[in-house]
Amino acid sequence: MADKYSNPFWVKPHPRRVLVVGAGTGNDVATALRYGAGWVDAVEIDPCIYALGRELHPERPYDSARVHMAVNDARAFFKNASGPYDVVWFAWLDSHTLGSSYNNLRLDHYVYTRESLQEARRLLAPGGILFINFAAERSWIVDRLFVLMKQTFGHDPLAYLPRGQGDVALIGFSDATGLENLTPTDRNFVRPHQAQLPQTTRVTTDDWPYLYLERARIPRLHLLVSAAIVGAILLARRHLVGDQQVINWHFFALGAAFLLLEVQTVSRATLLFGMTWVVNAIVISAVLVMILLSNLVAWRWPRLPQRMTIAWLAVAVTALALVPLDWFNVLTGPAKLVTASAFLTEPVFFAGLIFIQSFATCPDKARALGSNLLGALIGGLLESLSFVTGIRALIILVGPFYLVAILLTPRNSTSNVPA
Repeated sequence: MADKYSNPFWVKPHPRRVLVVGAGTGNDVATALRYGAGWVDAVEIDPCIYALGRELHPERPYDSARVHMAVNDARAFFKNASGPYDVVWFAWLDSHTLGSSYNNLRLDHYVYTRESLQEARRLLAPGGILFINFAAERSWIVDRLFVLMKQTFGHDPLAYLPRGQGDVALIGFSDATGLENLTPTDRNFVRPHQAQLPQTTRVTTDDWPYLYLERARIPRLHLLVSAAIVGAILLARRHLVGDQQVINWHFFALGAAFLLLEVQTVSRATLLFGMTWVVNAIVISAVLVMILLSNLVAWRWPRLPQRMTIAWLAVAVTALALVPLDWFNVLTGPAKLVTASAFLTEPVFFAGLIFIQSFATCPDKARALGSNLLGALIGGLLESLSFVTGIRALIILVGPFYLVAILLTPRNSTSNVPA
């Protein structure tokens, strides 16, 4: 019972169907097979780790006919799975380290949010369990996971800290009476290790997914690095904006808005499709396609009324702020990918048109480009505000930056761009 890989199965012996997210090289899957699981869905995001397990694991669990392997992000798998599972096992699938506050930039934290656990619970069979193993280095992380499980299931989960193992185990029961069904032996094992928690730590959500941040604040390291970058910008200002020493605030605002828009696009695409290199490549490609399209449209129709472009930009940014991403989950496959990518990157297209029209008639293009780069740097630094406000609130900053850019549009930048 002290074997941490066996813990889910002394609670739920002989499960019919098991889902393991964070399957790694296969230790968890091999344990599930040993305990008589009739079917195991194994999810691992890293194909190299999976390949190592398939080749080197002595029990060769991935060769079993009872195992179905999915190289995918856990959240993406949840959205497409139907279950039901007797055991859903979160098996040490995060980095589990507090080595740097920059870990809080990791988007795979979306696995440990309230919405993620709700999706996992939906996959449970009657009487099923959600089991989380986590190498928690701080007591408040244990407290956060406990509150997340409590909010998900509507009752206290079982949380215990096996001595000498350096990790916490939490069990959520689909049936509130599940805890009462533990055998006397199980109760005797758990009782001395059961965690007593204050239940005061802020929970992580899809809007505030910062697993390793105890409370809403900008980490000190981020503040120091941001201050150093701003200092370097001020020192290099003469070289970036030219001899006139005046920033072109129109292009500055366009650059800041673009970077803030970029973090929205990447983070929200992750919620729809999962956090994989393929998803990142698709999102970045979609942004580049929108930029190319804006250049194509500006070349083909050089006299487009800028007021119309501004109006469509306002509509696109407003829609990005208000439209729930769940609307796209009714679609599947390429239709979902194309539609959602176009929606998330649409503001880039209209902002690109404004940039092209302004840049084409700008007399000092070096200063305009330098100002745009400065704005992009500042926009990137402002992304750290999401540690306090949440990611979605950043879209509120995008609107004012674009408004400033529009109000400060140079007078010689009109809809009549030379062909």
